[in-house]
Amino acid sequence: MWSPFTCIDSTRRRGRWHLGCLIGMLLCAALPAQAAPLEKLLMPGPLTEAHAKYEDDCAQCHKSFSRSIQQQQCRDCHDKVSADIDSKRGFHGLSPQVASLECRQCHTEHKGRKADIVGLSPALFDHAVTDFALEGLHGKVPCADCHVAGKPMRDAPHACNDCHQKDDVHKGQMKDQCQDCHSAKSWRKSEFDHSQTHFPLKDSHRDVACASCHPDRRYKDTPTACASCHGLQDRHGGLFGDRCADCHGAKDWKSARFDHSKTKFPLLGRHRSADCHSCHTEQTRNKTLPTQCIDCHRGSDVHQGRFGRACDSCHSVESWSKKSFDHDRETQFPLQGPHRTVGCSSCHAGAMSMAGKQPKSTPARACVDCHRVDDVHHGQQGDRCDACHQVKSWREGVKFDHDLTLFPLVGLHATASCNECHLDSNYRATATTCNSCHKTDDPHRGAFGTQCQSCHNPAGWQRWTFDHDKQTDFPLEGRHQQAQCESCHKPPVAHTDGIKLDRSCNSCHASDDAHHGGFGKNCERCHQPSAFGDVRIGPRAARTKEAQ
Repeated sequence: MWSPFTCIDSTRRRGRWHLGCLIGMLLCAALPAQAAPLEKLLMPGPLTEAHAKYEDDCAQCHKSFSRSIQQQQCRDCHDKVSADIDSKRGFHGLSPQVASLECRQCHTEHKGRKADIVGLSPALFDHAVTDFALEGLHGKVPCADCHVAGKPMRDAPHACNDCHQKDDVHKGQMKDQCQDCHSAKSWRKSEFDHSQTHFPLKDSHRDVACASCHPDRRYKDTPTACASCHGLQDRHGGLFGDRCADCHGAKDWKSARFDHSKTKFPLLGRHRSADCHSCHTEQTRNKTLPTQCIDCHRGSDVHQGRFGRACDSCHSVESWSKKSFDHDRETQFPLQGPHRTVGCSSCHAGAMSMAGKQPKSTPARACVDCHRVDDVHHGQQGDRCDACHQVKSWREGVKFDHDLTLFPLVGLHATASCNECHLDSNYRATATTCNSCHKTDDPHRGAFGTQCQSCHNPAGWQRWTFDHDKQTDFPLEGRHQQAQCESCHKPPVAHTDGIKLDRSCNSCHASDDAHHGGFGKNCERCHQPSAFGDVRIGPRAARTKEAQ
């Protein structure tokens, strides 16, 4: 039924709707640069004191017309809380309720400067969902004792020593892990497992009072060596160091065990039956004993120190009378051939006096050291006799390769007897030139020098070769090839001076010169070696000579 009030009411509703559309149109038409002033105009209220500095910069916490990014913007500023959420630590990381909520749902802003947007109720807060659950006496401690006003709750200290340092009777010796021994139920009631230390308590040590080892409550750096507590009872006087446990046990110190085989001198053979005091006398009780045989058996050494101190090289601890010595294995001079039958004193001559020095009974090993008087070479061949001689027999089986010397034996030299060249035992001084041995056999009487091998060879002295064209600077041509050597090389000739003759025609044909020297000495300008009667004058002669 129509009523004026209904019409008026309808008109009013239409007016409000038009006004809402108008505002919406104005908002949609606003440019991005005008968004911030508009948001400022529509801000619901002042920020709290903590966020007041951002009041003129809405973009620090908001993005225009978007709430989805606001959560990340909170975490960007509150990075420590954000890290707790990611690492599942602290209240924000452990509380299951916080995980399902956004920051603004608990910490609502724009409530004014004095507003409390933390909204924490100490009476209702569950400390168990933090990194420090309140246990024992901690549950009765007022919040302000740990949480300082004006600082974030999460920054409260966690370590026992942060609050109880002044109450630490250990003065920091046990570091800050108080909970290893103490409990939050009662600090005076402590539990300590000594087996978790470097010195577990065993046997009689279990009954010892703590203060016996830890005077004045000094627990750190307490020495663990037996001697540190039992030094006054050490009847060895420190001779065996501080390793008492090697022989003694914690159950009973008087019952000692000692394994001599673990020392540097294991007891073997007859040493097992020797009495301890035979070596460890009252005078040596606090001294380290030597371990060499000679230290105890010097008076029994029939060798008088000639073989040094290593008695065990020949003798055995089973019996000193039974000895073994293998010259081949235990020395650097194995006995071979007649050396096996030679008496020891032949090489090891005489007893050497100790004279307070290390004996030197080892003779030299070179052959010449013993056979110098028998050396027919008088030292020319050095001291390596074994290079030629054998141990089996010095006279038989002598091996010597002359080819390895500076004068290999070739041809007839190989059949010559040694003394034909080596007139005495001075082998090194023997000359190696042909002339040194064959001077008396030289039909040239030295005219061709000492280089006999230039023409002759060791296979036979009558086998000789000489090429006048290749071995001289005067090749034989024409009638010269038929001439006898003596025709030019007329005896007597004196050594090498008689070999090198004048090569001019005149030197041999001066007496045949029909020109009596009128045309000089260069006969070859007209005459030919084929025949002196064949005379050719002029360019033709030169050309003919070139053709020949």
